[in-house]
Formats: sequence, structure tokens, C-alpha cells
Amino acid sequence: MVAIGFLFTLFPFIIGKAFGDEEVPEPTEAEALPASLRPSEGHFVPVTRDEAVEIADRYLHHAWRPSAKNVMHGDDGNGVRVDTPDAGFSPGWWRPDETNIGLPYKWGGFSSIEEFDLGLASRKYAGDAWTDAREKMPDGGPASDKAVGVDCSGFVSRCWKLPEQYNTRQLPELSDSLPDISSLNRGDLIDKPGVHCLLFKEFTNSAKTKAIMYQSGSPYPSREASSDRGRVRQVEIDLQELYGLGFRPYRLKWMKD
Repeated sequence: MVAIGFLFTLFPFIIGKAFGDEEVPEPTEAEALPASLRPSEGHFVPVTRDEAVEIADRYLHHAWRPSAKNVMHGDDGNGVRVDTPDAGFSPGWWRPDETNIGLPYKWGGFSSIEEFDLGLASRKYAGDAWTDAREKMPDGGPASDKAVGVDCSGFVSRCWKLPEQYNTRQLPELSDSLPDISSLNRGDLIDKPGVHCLLFKEFTNSAKTKAIMYQSGSPYPSREASSDRGRVRQVEIDLQELYGLGFRPYRLKWMKD
């Protein structure tokens, strides 16, 4: 009986080893981070450039079918106003009872794709738009826990496999500054603290002044159609223009090729 009990104790460990569930060690580059940047739960894990772009593509191409119950324009029940970026609202685009592609923008959002789908099924609201009202609030105002989706930094945090959301002021602190925009590589960051961030995919010209980037939201929303501002997108960006606006290039300290 003792032997049987011992086997039952070892069984989860054996199964975990067999299926690769053992804990992944933290990258050595993360060990020297100050306490203020340590995650409240979990730990940092390795990420490669291919993984970062693959995750971005999953968010970009994810298909989902909401209902009218996932629409909200008003108080979420906790005193936070939510405006979902549905087609009946500006900025908005997604339509109830139709298949939509790409996760919606959600202020303060850090949803995994699985959390997003479960949230829709439990009647959470599909996104929360960046509005003129939020623009006037300190730091954009409170985020609703009744909505699902990702904002710009939540999206990059997911692509970098971070254990929790790091904002546009914190992401550069997890990174090394790059000498110039021509040094960007797949999975790197373009960021302006307190404003917006984007994930780099590839250059589109030999001068390395234009590039394909992933983002949720926009660095210049007043110039873009409302349908482009409320979702995860892949866009061609003029890097010199972004640099002139104060955006700078960064690389996660433990990003691997």
C-alpha cells in the first residue's frame, strides 16, 4: 500500500515530465531587473522572434462571432463607462451576429485569445474604445473588468509572453534601446511612453524607413478611419515620421533569434 501511495504521489510529476509541463527557467537577463518590474505572479519566460510574430498573427487573424449582448455603451455596473468598438459606434467596426476578424481594442486590456473567447461566451463586452472622454482623463481613466480585448501595451505584452501587462512606460525598462530605427528586427518594439507602442515585423524598403508593424490602436488616431483604430492590425508605417513624433526603438532584453 505504501508503494502504491508513493506511485500516486509521483504520477503527476511523471506525466508533467512526459508532456513537457516542467517549469521553464527564467531568462538570466531578467534576473537583474529591479523589484518594481518584477511580476506580481509568475515569472518571465524565454521568447523568440518567431514566437512573438506568431502570437501577433494569431491576434490579427482570430475569428470570433459576438452577439448583441457583447455590445455596451454606458456604465458597466461598476461605475466605469464602456464603449465597445462595434459598427454602431465611432470609433467602431465589429458587427454582432457576424464573423469578425482580429481582436478588438480594449483600454487596459490584456486578454489571451482563450480568455477573450470565454469572455464573449460569458457575455462580457467586446472591447472598449479609446474615446475623447478617455483622452481627457488622467492616464486614460479606469479600465473595465467587464470587457475583453487588448490595448497597445497589452498586445505587445502578450506577444512577448510576459506574465502580466506592462504599460508603455514599463516596456522600455524591460528592453535595451536600439541605436537607430534601421537596427529593428522581428519582434522588436517601437514605443513612446504614455502614448502608444507597436511591434515590428519587417522593413518594406531598402532604406529601412518604412516597415510593417502590428498594433492595437493607433499612434495618430485623428488621421485614421474609425474601423482601423479599434482592433489589432498590421500596417505599413513611416518610421521616420514616428521617430519625429518621439517614438524610439527597443529590444526585449531576453529576445532570442
